[in-house]
Amino acid sequence: TDHPSISPQPENSKKIVSHISFFDIFLLIFAEHFITLSQEFLQTDLTNTMDLLRIEHVTKRYAEHTALNDVSLSIPRGSVYGLLGPNGAGKTTLIRIINRIIMADEGTVLLNGKPMTQQDVYRIGYMPEERGLYKKMKVSDQAIYFARLKGLSRREATVRLKEWFIRFGIQDWWNKKVEDLSKGMAQKVQFIVAVLHQ
Repeated sequence: TDHPSISPQPENSKKIVSHISFFDIFLLIFAEHFITLSQEFLQTDLTNTMDLLRIEHVTKRYAEHTALNDVSLSIPRGSVYGLLGPNGAGKTTLIRIINRIIMADEGTVLLNGKPMTQQDVYRIGYMPEERGLYKKMKVSDQAIYFARLKGLSRREATVRLKEWFIRFGIQDWWNKKVEDLSKGMAQKVQFIVAVLHQ
């Protein structure tokens, strides 16, 4: 099957993989993480029935520990796809490989039928569970910094950020320091940063 085999796991643990058709965007949810690809990017060839993302026989080892063992997975276009598993099952490892934060020891990740490149990663929005913000920076400076890493100009980043801040009703956070935000507040900022570059 195309479902992943992630090991090691307790024998009585269950892996649940589900997929629900949803809009023309691609959304991956791996328990505590998600990736989004913009609708604009997906419109490159929506008539093609090819899977948007394919993971083929991916294996990752850390010394004597095998985090991923021959994982294969296909993500259809226009779908929401979830992968659930216990701690240590390899969810984070897999999503880091998709984002090219780390590389697989074996196997291939294909996007639109082609091996993923670093350029493809720039079109992905990645929001980790853990805080990924610099505590001493102002929220606005932090968000603009990440937007520019994704290729936006300072002007365009500022315009888009202000639109998102208004949408979320958080305009008064603009000049706050990140360390003054609660975890939930910080996650709102991280979500905006993850989707800002569209």
